[in-house]
Amino acid sequence: MIPNGTPPHKEIKISKLKLPQLSKDFEEISDILGDKKGAIKQYRGPNNIHILEYKDYWAVHWDWGDPRRIDGALVHIFADAPEVGFALVAATIAGRKKYDETKSIGEAVVESALAGLFAYGGIIVTREVVNWIISFFTEE
Repeated sequence: MIPNGTPPHKEIKISKLKLPQLSKDFEEISDILGDKKGAIKQYRGPNNIHILEYKDYWAVHWDWGDPRRIDGALVHIFADAPEVGFALVAATIAGRKKYDETKSIGEAVVESALAGLFAYGGIIVTREVVNWIISFFTEE
């Protein structure tokens, strides 16, 4: 499905005319986490393959880690979705600092949540701005 030597996250589109349905090796995964990028559904399969289903095609790529397993989830958070890993680190540091200052679990949780949200949001906004700038200057 993915040619040898294809780098991680390199999306390959496969028409549903060529591949009407996925093999039973792939399982539909929850839409709670992750960026579906407008897909109808998403699937995970062997060899860390991640598939997004659209109306007329499948978008296929492979990740460094499979978040369905504990060891794969850690790899996935820091290698495939570093914005999530960074937000978790920021949340942990901020929450710990607030707890050390106040000894209040409630205040630490609020501080942690805010730090994580701001870190994650900042990364997403920055990525979108950089992508916009790149596309602006590379359009033909």
